[in-house]
Amino acid sequence: MPIYESEVAKMFSFARPYQKEFDFKLKRYSEQFEEIKKAYEQIDELNFIPKTIECFDQTFKNNKLSKMKKLDFIFWSAGKIKTRQQQ
Repeated sequence: MPIYESEVAKMFSFARPYQKEFDFKLKRYSEQFEEIKKAYEQIDELNFIPKTIECFDQTFKNNKLSKMKKLDFIFWSAGKIKTRQQQ
C-alpha cells in the first residue's frame, strides 16, 4: 500500500480538510489515499516512468523494494523538491 504523507499529497495537489468533523476528514483522506493508490497502479501497469525506476534501482542497488514503495519514495522526494522551490 502507498503511504499518505504531506509531501506525496502535495504532488497530487491535495489540500488538508479543515472541517472539524472527524468522519468528514476520514472520508476525505480515504478518498485521497485511493486516488494515490490508483495513480501508482496506473503508473506501474502502463510503465509510465521506466527511466526513473531504473535510475532509482541504479542509485539504490539491490534494494528489494516493491514498485509501490519506489513510487512512494519518488513522489515524496518530488514533493520535498517542490516545497524547496516554493520557499
